Amino acid sequence: MRSYFNLPKNEKRLLREAVFHLFLTKIQLKFHSFKFYSEKLVSTGTIENHPEEELKEIRVAIRRANKISFWKNKCLVSTLTARKMLNKRNIKSTAHLTLQKDKMNDTLNAHSWIHSNNTSLVFDEPGFVIVHTF
Repeated sequence: MRSYFNLPKNEKRLLREAVFHLFLTKIQLKFHSFKFYSEKLVSTGTIENHPEEELKEIRVAIRRANKISFWKNKCLVSTLTARKMLNKRNIKSTAHLTLQKDKMNDTLNAHSWIHSNNTSLVFDEPGFVIVHTF
């Protein structure tokens, strides 16, 4: 990762925003139920065909923020952060909550991802079944 000080002004702003929302989302999920939180995260965006370049910049900012944060972020925190950042820019998006059964350990694995205009901001993984879309 390039040094923060060498990043262009726009990328610095997006990185600060991503770190802030990752931290805020992590704290909110710790103290509130997901149902309480998810009701506030319906996509409010109306712009469907947004330039792919800005979507990629948001995706990179979230990845960088995940790398430098001292707390561990799961895909759900990243997905909800991306939703907040997209809603702020009035960009329409779709988030998915998915499950996969691990037959070897007899457990369920969960994953979430988000995309907008066919651009994934948090990547999907094969083999997961979509349980909820919002």
